[in-house]
Amino acid sequence: IVDPLAIPIGRILGDDVGERFVGLHLKNGVSTYFGVGVEEIDPMQGGYAVRLSDSSELLADVVVVGIGTIPNVEWLADSGLILENGLVCDDHCRAVGQKNVYGVGDIARWHDTRSGALVRLEHWTNAVEQAGYVARTILGAPELERYMAVQYIWSDQYDWKLQIAGDTATGNLVTLVEDPVFAGRFAAVYVDSSGLFSGVATVNWPRAMIQCRRLLEVQRSGSEPIKLLQQMVVE
Repeated sequence: IVDPLAIPIGRILGDDVGERFVGLHLKNGVSTYFGVGVEEIDPMQGGYAVRLSDSSELLADVVVVGIGTIPNVEWLADSGLILENGLVCDDHCRAVGQKNVYGVGDIARWHDTRSGALVRLEHWTNAVEQAGYVARTILGAPELERYMAVQYIWSDQYDWKLQIAGDTATGNLVTLVEDPVFAGRFAAVYVDSSGLFSGVATVNWPRAMIQCRRLLEVQRSGSEPIKLLQQMVVE
């Protein structure tokens, strides 16, 4: 694995959690090259030569490149819609300035009432939830509450199941709660600048994720999920 970040996932979950995943890769026999980038990939007989920014070279049979995405909204350039890193929508997923145009999925950048910011998510759970919300609106359902879904993603890495809910990238890591009985089971709680619970990441702890996602649906003090997780450990 090659990553220009010194600690992978650190940008999203913080260095304390990211370092645990570095150890997980090493434990599973993976060679890691963190803090260096890829300068060039050259085809060669039977594979590729990958030259890194520190002048070292790796030989590979297959190269998988993850470089992010750009929302495909060029086809809307002449539509009159507001396009800024996606289709700009209000808190009902309706395109700003339009009555009957809605945005759903990766290109929709809607006003999130909870954070007060424009948010664009690239995960299918959000696309499904937005689609259901917009469908009910189009079919004439009574005026719905603002779209305020709790962000949720997951990743299976070796025998670890990582689940993330809410906003962890802009929050501050308050504490790690570990289960003393099950090795490799822990949760990280994040709060915003005002001390409110903003996000959570759990590893191999689905019950903790379910409980914390419920807390995220309503503004809570950052201490509440910590108390909840500590109580779960005692039980």
